Amino acid sequence: MLRRIAREEGILYVCRFEAMRYISTARSQLVTDSGDGLHLNDIGYRCMAEHIGHAVVANVFAGRFAVPEPGDLLASGSTSR
Repeated sequence: MLRRIAREEGILYVCRFEAMRYISTARSQLVTDSGDGLHLNDIGYRCMAEHIGHAVVANVFAGRFAVPEPGDLLASGSTSR
């Protein structure tokens, strides 16, 4: 539903679950959750902020705020740092 609304409004939508799945794969050496299986720790929040920042910058330079498909963020994420 949120993805559909974002698409209709022409705004960027980043799915937290998909982003965290990518981050946990790309940065598997880091512990990003607080241990309760739900909340992030400081490193997790930093990774999420960087991931969202990359998505925003990529969309700005592309000249649009398109809603990425589920695999798009996984394919374009950064693994540096």
